[in-house]
Amino acid sequence: MASSHFPDHATQLRQAPSRLAEPALAIIIVNWNGWRDVVECLETIFNNKDRRFRVIVCDNASADGSVGHFIDWASGLAPVTVTGQLAHLACPNTPKPLRTALIGPDAPLPSADDADLFIVNTGANLGFAGGNNVGLKIAASWTDCRHFWLLNPDTVIEPDAISILLDRMDEDDKPGMVGTDLRFYHTPDVIQAYNGSRYNKWTGTSRGHFNFYAGTPTVDRAEIEMATDFVSGASLAISKACYLDIGPMNEAYFLYFEEIEWALKARQHHHIGYAQGALAYHKEGTAAGSSSNKGGRSLASERFLLRSKLMFTRDHFPWALPAVYAFTLVQILVRIRRGHFHKAGMMFKLLMGR
Repeated sequence: MASSHFPDHATQLRQAPSRLAEPALAIIIVNWNGWRDVVECLETIFNNKDRRFRVIVCDNASADGSVGHFIDWASGLAPVTVTGQLAHLACPNTPKPLRTALIGPDAPLPSADDADLFIVNTGANLGFAGGNNVGLKIAASWTDCRHFWLLNPDTVIEPDAISILLDRMDEDDKPGMVGTDLRFYHTPDVIQAYNGSRYNKWTGTSRGHFNFYAGTPTVDRAEIEMATDFVSGASLAISKACYLDIGPMNEAYFLYFEEIEWALKARQHHHIGYAQGALAYHKEGTAAGSSSNKGGRSLASERFLLRSKLMFTRDHFPWALPAVYAFTLVQILVRIRRGHFHKAGMMFKLLMGR
């Protein structure tokens, strides 16, 4: 993908004085109307000690001027100000300008030498899977790039996270997929998931390892790896070898369950690893409206979640479909009891195929 025209004020982007090392890792972020979270995430990435990476931000046709904000940030024209417990990860800001390329939806694949930050206009809202697939296609074309790290736009990472992740992925056993430690951004002492989750095919639900555990538990890496059915999509690394074996994510899901199906394919020929100590913090559900809090999911999030759950079960565990239907009926009754009648009605219609 060749670079598109830059806005006039972004000329200095091409004059950035320094460059990163040759990339062993491509970090891919999909954005949809969430530029504020993304630039905070980018600050924490570029503040990392290990410089063997490139970043690809795939913008899914945002309507909030995200691309312009990214360019202003990379030019040094829009410093990031962060408050709260994790402000130290983004501040002080990484030196600017950054070597940046703006990529159009129909342009040829860029070289890793072109920039350190690639801002890709995907041309449409392709969903989580489709947006990541655009970035994965670019990263897979880079000869020296061995691994890809999919990060949610509402995450931030610790300054040693990249080194720990690369060390685990390059160990002798060569895992195909690798997860990290994931904690809640607004309550950083509380765990969202270590590495990933167990999946229950009978209910179509999953639970992250040490989900909602406050503190730092004693963790056996091998046990976590054996118990992980899929790596959390908020912080999911995949080796280039594994990606070339299993191909891109299934874009039919659009949102939710794409990482579960991807892991199902990967585990046929590769194993799941765990980069213990590589820490990311997740604001959780900022763009999609998802939430771990009871009743906290938006109507759109509930719709996509149930749609994807039913599709995944039909495709891979059709014999478990009656149990998933029964469990969903119980969930509908719970929504009714809470007074969430619009959500209950939507879910019932989906179950009835409408």
